[in-house]
Amino acid sequence: LALSFGMPIPMTAVQILWMNLVTEGIQDVTLALESKEPDLMQRPPRKPREPIFNRQMIEQCVVIAAYVSILSFGLYYYLYEMRGVDVTAARNTVLLFLVSLNNFHAFNCRSETRSAFRIPLRANPVLILGVVGAQATHILAMHLPGLNSVLEISPVPLYEWGVIFALASSIVFAGELYKLI
Repeated sequence: LALSFGMPIPMTAVQILWMNLVTEGIQDVTLALESKEPDLMQRPPRKPREPIFNRQMIEQCVVIAAYVSILSFGLYYYLYEMRGVDVTAARNTVLLFLVSLNNFHAFNCRSETRSAFRIPLRANPVLILGVVGAQATHILAMHLPGLNSVLEISPVPLYEWGVIFALASSIVFAGELYKLI
């Protein structure tokens, strides 16, 4: 989208790799420790010929990816085009937003069908530690000389945290809406 609007790319390759490292790896491990769903044995068995990536999974991925794309590009467009923030600062904010968003989305991924609000947080305390650890790792990277220059990131002003937090947490409600529908 950025290129089609004549804008610089919203993240560098190193930033994309960092985001995947600090979020996906940690959340994947912690989600593997999620307990089984209570109604698992009441569900009919999966058809042997059904693909691993069934319609529901593909649909959910497309919906969430579209939501993430619209929000992250909207934030980047607003910062870079409307507010005139330089590209490095806009990328910094978008990266923090995406790291935060991925951390919130981990709670949607605890179940394909059950509401994130119906699964007690105490059922998987390692997930909480993983999410907090991933967010803390990124915050630490914003402040660590050397790493912050390689990633081209810096601390974000406190007033931006509220906006980033609100936008990022909205992914939980998008996931809930999908599950409800």
